[in-house]
Amino acid sequence: MAIDWFAQADDGSVWYFGEDVVNFENGSVADTEGTWMAGDQTPDAMIMPAQPRAGDVYRPENAPEVVFEEVRVEKVDQDVAGPSGNIGGAMEVSELHMDGTREGKIFAPGYGEFSTGSPAGDLEAVSLASPTDMRPGPAPAEFGALSIAVGDVFAAAADPERVGQTVTALDQAWDSVRNVGIPPQAELQIQRDIDTLTRAVGNRDSRSAQSAAQRIAQNELDLRLLYRRVIDVDVARLALWARQLPVDVAAADTGAVRGDTAALDRVWERTRPGVEETEDVDTALDEVRRAADGEDLPAVGRASANLTQAVAGLHTR
Repeated sequence: MAIDWFAQADDGSVWYFGEDVVNFENGSVADTEGTWMAGDQTPDAMIMPAQPRAGDVYRPENAPEVVFEEVRVEKVDQDVAGPSGNIGGAMEVSELHMDGTREGKIFAPGYGEFSTGSPAGDLEAVSLASPTDMRPGPAPAEFGALSIAVGDVFAAAADPERVGQTVTALDQAWDSVRNVGIPPQAELQIQRDIDTLTRAVGNRDSRSAQSAAQRIAQNELDLRLLYRRVIDVDVARLALWARQLPVDVAAADTGAVRGDTAALDRVWERTRPGVEETEDVDTALDEVRRAADGEDLPAVGRASANLTQAVAGLHTR
């Protein structure tokens, strides 16, 4: 996980001011290798030129003995398949790392870093962006019906008598959402998670079913970015991560609990400035964090109930 700092210059170029890197193993921080901040000894550097040309070379990271990246622009004015359709004006680059390896990246207008890596290895790609992809008007009613159906599956996952009916209702809600039109990448992801959910229910694996339902709920929130403000969607994300905590507590999965806590911290970090009366969430999240750090899972479970209640009381600005 990394938190990056960027700023755009008056000429349109984007500059890189450092990154706070945290590498996790089994839910705990393993190291912070690669962290750097612009300063007297480490200058900021351009990461996205305003008017790139094939053959341009620049170094977005150049901190001696810490990080090094040298970028060569390979292609400009490219068309790439985006989450909601074609995106023009993309730039393809080859990035040289400190260990001598190279990696391909694509940058696209309105997205910044669009994808990195390759389908044959590690590939990271954006799925949705806001406000670039926002559509006019409210979200279709079918989105809300899908959200309710996913919540019903999550609640019924441990009850073999009920969960089959809720999955059938989810399939019907999903067909309705597909009929109103969604980005193809999002459709692929949601269908994959619904298939995983169906298999888990068939195997009577309640935890896997809940985890799959949770992923579908996150996917549905990604869809809502097409119609709603980021701050509203992020408040809903907080509620989902708080809902996941008791599931991982019940499974006695300390690593997963710590991962949930890290996700909550990151979402709250970007959400906090946009909501009112933050004290209750601050207090509840601090309780969760201290209990998770101490591997006191029953305490995490109790604190997660307080966090859920606190998040439910948030009001956006």
